[in-house]
Amino acid sequence: MLRDRVLDAAAIIVERDGAGALSMRKLALDLDCAPMTLYAYFDDKHALLLALAQRSFDALAERLAGHTSHDPLEALRNLYIDYALFGLRNPDDYRTMFMTPEAQSPRERKGPEQMLADNAAFAVGAQRALDCVESGVLTGNTHAMTTLLWTAVHGAIAAILTFPAFPFGDPEAYVNRVVDLTIGALRTQHIEAIA
Repeated sequence: MLRDRVLDAAAIIVERDGAGALSMRKLALDLDCAPMTLYAYFDDKHALLLALAQRSFDALAERLAGHTSHDPLEALRNLYIDYALFGLRNPDDYRTMFMTPEAQSPRERKGPEQMLADNAAFAVGAQRALDCVESGVLTGNTHAMTTLLWTAVHGAIAAILTFPAFPFGDPEAYVNRVVDLTIGALRTQHIEAIA
């Protein structure tokens, strides 16, 4: 049995029933194998959810890396719009990546360098922010800029996914406004490092 086949089956369960319903026993039933077979690939449900989240992070990073432009501010904007669209169009992946406690890595505090090394999607955003600083359209600390942009856009996506009945209007138009307002605010000030 291949590891990717196990992950594909787990992703189907998460999409169909939610991450809380995923178990090694249920997964084994879906794969028509003995539960112990799965432990050759994953130590437990937590490891399985971490692997699902990592697979989604890798796909997101690859998608975001393609955002380049002669205008660094446009490239930054397009990256966060595409990040938001990824979340809106892949809600199960997004929930697993960011909103499922069991799918989170250990919660030790990371410094900016470790965050860049551990999260390729965040690193792409940081590079786009650095491009904006080097071109003079933004000033300040790129880690702080990246964090501010990510938290604003993540907040919008999480709110839309969690409260679908709230009158946000068109979700894509809403996240576009959040991105534009956040970048607009960053342009008005020198962004200090996060203490």
